[in-house]
Amino acid sequence: MSPVILDQEIISWRAVAAEVPDADTTVLVCAPGADEPVWLGYYDGEDWYADTGAGYGNEDEIAAEVTAWAPIPKGPG
Repeated sequence: MSPVILDQEIISWRAVAAEVPDADTTVLVCAPGADEPVWLGYYDGEDWYADTGAGYGNEDEIAAEVTAWAPIPKGPG
């Protein structure tokens, strides 16, 4: 039996060097050096954080840099 596809969406990744999301808006983040390279996170206006509150880009929390982000897909509608 083949899977049932309810809806399809295109994820448009944006380079953090060119654009950042509105502060404190949850988005998909891409940090290629992290254990989970694509995860939910947010930008607080100065730094990137995983949805758990762990910071990206420092040795004490997540030592990977966020390189891209994308709006969260809306889900099946």
